[in-house]
Amino acid sequence: MGLFSRRRPADPDPVPVVVDPVAGTARVGADAVPLYPLVMDDRAAASLRARSDGPLLGVHDSGLTVAYVLEREAAWEYVTAATAERLGLTEAAVAEESLAWLARIAPVASGGDGRFRLEMPEGSEDLAASQILRADVVHALVDEFVAGDPVVAIGQRVAMHLCGTDDTEAVEGLRELARGLYDSGDAAPVSTALYRLGADGSARPW
Repeated sequence: MGLFSRRRPADPDPVPVVVDPVAGTARVGADAVPLYPLVMDDRAAASLRARSDGPLLGVHDSGLTVAYVLEREAAWEYVTAATAERLGLTEAAVAEESLAWLARIAPVASGGDGRFRLEMPEGSEDLAASQILRADVVHALVDEFVAGDPVVAIGQRVAMHLCGTDDTEAVEGLRELARGLYDSGDAAPVSTALYRLGADGSARPW
């Protein structure tokens, strides 16, 4: 049995909505163009605004900025306001569909003894930090394995480190880890803060 096998949620239903910014149409089935949410810090958001014409950006309850990307053949393509308008999608619809697509990729867990690391499968590595947008799911996966509520560090996009709020030694280690990963420049930085995850889906700086 896997680390979270006892409480793993059922596989989500297939997502019917597919966006094609070139054709300006919605498609289904094998022609699906996945749409994902990508969390980023203020510096990355400012850089994106400078090089992209009207990127669609949201602000999560955690305070993190969320961009939306289409998974094209060779690279991600950021969704702009013009793209969404051409497809007839509201910002809320883009956000909803991106979360549905994210839910189709199961994170890979490692660790134990109340201290874990969540990553994403090959090809989706930069979506690990985006799991904070599914705080209720992450909470359900790990709450019986950690002391207190789950608290997470996402210093970079490629991994989510977590422990329980009652594990004070681990919490202090997470604070140092978040800062170290953010400052290292090895991968896209996200945040130096820790976030407490609630069963209600909340993710609050902590």
